[in-house]
Amino acid sequence: MHSFILKRIKESFSCFLDGYKNLVLRKTIGYTFRMSLNQSKFREIVYHFLFARPDSTDEVELLVKLLMHFHKTTKKNVLEAFSRYEKILPEVGKIDEAIQKTSKEYDSERITKAEKVAIELCAYEMLYDAEIPEKVAIAEAIRLTKKYGSKEGAGYVNAIMDTLYHQREAVS
Repeated sequence: MHSFILKRIKESFSCFLDGYKNLVLRKTIGYTFRMSLNQSKFREIVYHFLFARPDSTDEVELLVKLLMHFHKTTKKNVLEAFSRYEKILPEVGKIDEAIQKTSKEYDSERITKAEKVAIELCAYEMLYDAEIPEKVAIAEAIRLTKKYGSKEGAGYVNAIMDTLYHQREAVS
């Protein structure tokens, strides 16, 4: 069971899991954690949850530990991000439909997972979270795609989200 979980997480977070076995084997984690978390880091943790899509309690617990280690933050912060992830997940189907209407070229089967997750997170923030300015959501989606995907993918995400933004603005 643990090997399956580790394999999924390793695939999801290969960029920072060089020492994942050491983290799992440690009984205590002796790292200094930041108490506060800025919105960009918070959004990045939500992005990681969306990317990994943990299925079981064991996967969630392991992912929480890994994200605490990677982002050097508290369990409380990671669990708050998990709570946001749980709000986004039921809306993914509606988000995909909204994006599908936005672009004829959008094919959820052809884009990379890094791009798809950034689009889902950004679209959720644009459609369902009035506290986050839409331009900020788009800029963050581009940043996350550049960091975990590619520059070309970031251009694609920008085009899709900008089109959605202008369509929403025209309706308002």
